[in-house]
Amino acid sequence: MNQNETIIKHSIELFDSAADEYSTSSRAVFWDDPQTQYFRFHELTRYLDLNNGKQSLLDIGCGNGELYKFLNFNGYRGQYTGYDINEKLLGHARSRFAEIDVHCKDILSSDFDATPTFNYVLMSGVFNRSEERRVGKECRSRWSPYH
Repeated sequence: MNQNETIIKHSIELFDSAADEYSTSSRAVFWDDPQTQYFRFHELTRYLDLNNGKQSLLDIGCGNGELYKFLNFNGYRGQYTGYDINEKLLGHARSRFAEIDVHCKDILSSDFDATPTFNYVLMSGVFNRSEERRVGKECRSRWSPYH
């Protein structure tokens, strides 16, 4: 098992446990409280055109769909798509929001297909633990035009 696979396995176990214990609360995705989580969402989205129905947004590490809820509450009119590696959290998202478009995808997999394209790609809190920081740097260097 390579280092990325080890990190993914550990992450899935960790988030499965949190999802079992905290269900759809902010603690299920390791936010201490919803206020901190929503402040982060506000900062991430404050320059996005939420009212343009032709925009599309990819939420990498969408977890239980809380950003989707935040976007809808704030009037987002575009298309939302979420990717996460944790099927249990995605199940919570699907049970909360019947219309949500979420998929179990590993963005670092060599066979990951980066289509379709999106107007906005958000990734917040995905690589917070120390062993994941190297993976986060790799991800930024692969995809960000600003690396």
